[in-house]
Amino acid sequence: MNNIRRKINKRALFLSQHFFYRVFYQWVRHIFDADVLHLNVHVKKLDKPVIIIANHISAWDPFLIFSILNRKFILRNLVWRLPAAPNQFTSLYQRIFFKLIGVYKIESKGNLSKSLEETFDIIDSGSNTMFFPEGKLVGSAENTKPKKGVSYIIEKRDVYILPIFLYYHKRNLNGKGIRFGKARAVVGDLIESKYFLDNYDCNSRHQAVMSHIYKLEKHLKDRFGEEAVTPIFK
Repeated sequence: MNNIRRKINKRALFLSQHFFYRVFYQWVRHIFDADVLHLNVHVKKLDKPVIIIANHISAWDPFLIFSILNRKFILRNLVWRLPAAPNQFTSLYQRIFFKLIGVYKIESKGNLSKSLEETFDIIDSGSNTMFFPEGKLVGSAENTKPKKGVSYIIEKRDVYILPIFLYYHKRNLNGKGIRFGKARAVVGDLIESKYFLDNYDCNSRHQAVMSHIYKLEKHLKDRFGEEAVTPIFK
């Protein structure tokens, strides 16, 4: 009975995410007039789950990520799940919206095996996830240690890792005094989790995961110059 319920819930989420992509996600890049660099354009249906990892500087980040990735890649690899802290589920409207787009609760503290239990269930079901390893909104000038959750998942599950670097540039106020930010992003190559297991130990793996995100910043500087990543927009 539980397996049947999971299949029904997953199918419902598939349809819901397909709808939200069509009516909302795919247009977010236009809201921010996003410049996107793809080191490799991903379009295929993957043979195992993928974890998208990115720096976290705006509440818009998950929606922008879905918008900048190739449409075929997003739709061929549904379902996508997004973890969020319990304090993000404060209102009924938030809980309903989060349920429709695939957000689930995750504790940022405590035993990793316990806090990531639902994440492992999601991966085992063939669904994909998105993680911000820093665990909170981080400005460009901040130096925040990444959490070890993604490293622990890599240790326990065979997955792809897809790093993405995000940046929001200030734009002038419009006539009504509303500030819009211009986004820039770099989508990296898919990395086998085995790569991190073979090249980094458990004490350095979480830092290595984060460094693969920030290494992508170089491509923005090469393309748009040093001023391409300063100042930050919040």
